Amino acid sequence: MWSKPLTKPSTLHTASAGWRRTTSQLTHSTANPPGPPAGTPRLPKLVFEVGHGQAAPLKALLLHALPAELSHVRVLKDFAGVERTLLCY
Repeated sequence: MWSKPLTKPSTLHTASAGWRRTTSQLTHSTANPPGPPAGTPRLPKLVFEVGHGQAAPLKALLLHALPAELSHVRVLKDFAGVERTLLCY
C-alpha cells in the first residue's frame, strides 16, 4: 500500500499568520516569558505594612529569614495623617 515507511519529522513547525516557529522556539518562548520593557520599575513581590516604630525589627527579621534584599522602604501617611511604613520585598 505505502511504498516507504512513515517517519517522524525531525522538527515540527507551526504556521500562523505568515510566520513559522519550531517546537523548540515555542517551548522556549513560553517557558521564559519576556520581562517588562526597559525602564519599567520592578513591582515588589511582597509588601509589609508595619506600624510606628516596628519597621526596623521587622526589616531585620525579614532579611534574616528571606534570602534576598528589600527593594525599598516607603514611609507614607494615611488619610488620618498617621505614618505607615511599607517594606517592599
